[in-house]
Amino acid sequence: PRLQILQWLSLRKKGVKLTLPPQDEEVIESLLNFKGIQPLDIPSALKAELRNYQKEGYYWLSFLYKHRFGACLADDMGLGKTLQTIALLGAIKEGIVKSCNNQKVHLVVVPSSLVFNWEEEIKRFYPHLKVLSYTGPNRKLDIKGIDVVLTTYSLMRNDIEKLRKIHFCVVVFDEAQAIKNIHAATTKAARKLRGDFILSLTGTPVENHIGEYFSIIDVCLPGLMGDYDEFMKNFKKDDKQWLDEVIKRTAPFVLRRSKEETIKELPPKIETNIYLELTEAQKIVYNKLVRELRREIDHAYATMTKTRAQVVALSALLKLRRLCLCPKLLEDNMPEDSPKLDILVDRLKMLKEENHNALVFSQFTSYLDIVEERLKKEGFNILRLDGSTPQAKRRSIVKSFQEDNGHKVFLLSLKAGGQGLNLTKADYVFHLDPWWNPAVEQQATDRTHRIGQQNVVTVIRLLMRYTIEEKMLELKKRKQALYDALLSTKTTSRGVGLTKEDLDFLLG
Repeated sequence: PRLQILQWLSLRKKGVKLTLPPQDEEVIESLLNFKGIQPLDIPSALKAELRNYQKEGYYWLSFLYKHRFGACLADDMGLGKTLQTIALLGAIKEGIVKSCNNQKVHLVVVPSSLVFNWEEEIKRFYPHLKVLSYTGPNRKLDIKGIDVVLTTYSLMRNDIEKLRKIHFCVVVFDEAQAIKNIHAATTKAARKLRGDFILSLTGTPVENHIGEYFSIIDVCLPGLMGDYDEFMKNFKKDDKQWLDEVIKRTAPFVLRRSKEETIKELPPKIETNIYLELTEAQKIVYNKLVRELRREIDHAYATMTKTRAQVVALSALLKLRRLCLCPKLLEDNMPEDSPKLDILVDRLKMLKEENHNALVFSQFTSYLDIVEERLKKEGFNILRLDGSTPQAKRRSIVKSFQEDNGHKVFLLSLKAGGQGLNLTKADYVFHLDPWWNPAVEQQATDRTHRIGQQNVVTVIRLLMRYTIEEKMLELKKRKQALYDALLSTKTTSRGVGLTKEDLDFLLG
């Protein structure tokens, strides 16, 4: 129906007479007389002073809602995508933006770690919105008197048959990279939800390849970019004109602002890579492992399908990455020597003396175990959040970090701690191991480099020289190219997934 409006608009411009329902006629007339997105009143019950760019985002969302299109708000992490969304919901509640749906019930789908964050943000910015947290084993979908139903991606997937029976006013997908795989069960469930306006919120609408961008946009605006298989065929042709057309077609429905262009007063971010040497024992094991893995990967690509070979290759590379952190992660009987941990302890001791708080990220919870044990022995005040942290406990951990006095070190797994959390009490960020994707690492860093941060943020990456980690930085630059092409005016060559050539480079 959304794209049908564009087709009707095209026919009307060509002079074709159409008889449409009054509601559709109003939308068509508005678009035919479009002179730009007009300012609106800010909801009177909104307990926040919107910055200028946030007002523009609110106006943009309201315009697309009014005209029954979908949207992807892709602002940099920390620019207030949640607040802009709450402003829209408040405007609908107050009648500033005319509702398409008499029921006016909205659905917000979030990662499980962000349920409490949304509860707190709504309570803080628009307490008049009544929230139903549809979570837990005893959950009930009783929406009488409710404005916002809040649930998780996993529960949406499991309970889709219940949820699809309700026609929601606005459906919000926060951290929408959760629906980046068009073939995944979660994405298929998301496409079954019914709403007048579908909104994706994500600072990373593309992480690895352009198919992810297609999936997220297609949930918001089904059919805008045509058939997925045909889309991917065109992508593989490496046709710049085609990529420009994709950008042009999606541009009206994707809004992206960077921190650099919007928040002039945000403190600077200083990024530093510290290169360390492997211990002699690590070097011997590392070089031996590289020779073994190269043979293993070559054999996999020679005898298996490409997909299965990639699984074997990634598993092999995982061993090298673990070894760069600590030999003990490879085998229990190996030493715990870890140059990264030694320098982390030294740096944290200096920060403790100066009362700076720090976030420490790793993808490996097994390494966080080793780090936590060492830091506790050294007398540090430690907080930790990873995938195993109970949902009910996450809120108190974050609150303790943000509000309690004294020096603290917050250990976080990249996956669980890299999304949606506000951790501005920290002004130092340590990344103990690199990730393939620059956007994911950036998102983790922006837990602290965001609105509310008063200090310069220092980001430190610990890397082992002459290893896979050093070469991963080169691959990350290729990923950044695709991201820039889709979400900025830059014209760059596009990135690709991990190829056999990439693997040879990493092991070379």
